[in-house]
Amino acid sequence: FGGWAHQDPRISCHNTREQVLERAEDPSVPLQFKANGCTISGGLWHDPYTGNDYQNATDLQIDHVVPLKNTYTSGAYAWESAIRCNFANFLANDFHLMAVNGHENMAKGEKGPDQYLPPNTADHCTYVSGWMRIKAIWQLTATAAEVDAIANVFQTQGCDDHFRFMDDGEIAAQRTAALTPIQACVDFQKTGKMPEAPIELH
Repeated sequence: FGGWAHQDPRISCHNTREQVLERAEDPSVPLQFKANGCTISGGLWHDPYTGNDYQNATDLQIDHVVPLKNTYTSGAYAWESAIRCNFANFLANDFHLMAVNGHENMAKGEKGPDQYLPPNTADHCTYVSGWMRIKAIWQLTATAAEVDAIANVFQTQGCDDHFRFMDDGEIAAQRTAALTPIQACVDFQKTGKMPEAPIELH
C-alpha cells in the first residue's frame, strides 16, 4: 500500500496525513505548523471515535476506516500496487480516512465492526455506514460477522435511512476515483518507492 503520499507535490508539500488533519480541523481555530511549513503541529480537532477534543496533532492518527489488512484479505490482494496505494491515500470522500485519537486507533487495529465499534456511541451509525460504503465502492467482500454487526447497529441505534443507502451515481463516481490513482501512486508502482515532495514553506 506504500505510505502517505503527496497528492500533488507541485503545489503542496502536505502529504495525505496533513491534508486529512487540515480537512478535519475546526476552522474556527487557526492551524499551527512546524518551521518547515509542511507538518501540522496544532489546531482543534473533534474526534468522532472518542467524542473528545484535541489540540496537539501528535495526539492524532489517521485511521483507514476499513483497515489495510482487512482491505487486503477482502480483495486488495488482487489489485495493482498503484490501486492499493490509492486506497491508502484516498481523499475523494470524507469517510474513508478519519483523524482520530492515536491510542483509540491502535485499540481498533485491524478489527472489523463485529469486533470493534468506537466508544462514542453517537458515531456508530456514521462509522458502520462509512465501512459499508467503502466496501461497496471498492467492491470488497465482507464476512457474515461484519454484515450482522452493521445490521445490529442500524437496528439498535435506529439509524436514519441515509446511513443505509448510497446513490448509484455516487458509487459510480467514487469507483472512477478509486480506479484513477494519483500520480504519486503511479510512480510508486513503477519504482517501488513513494516520491518525496519538495520542501516549501507554508
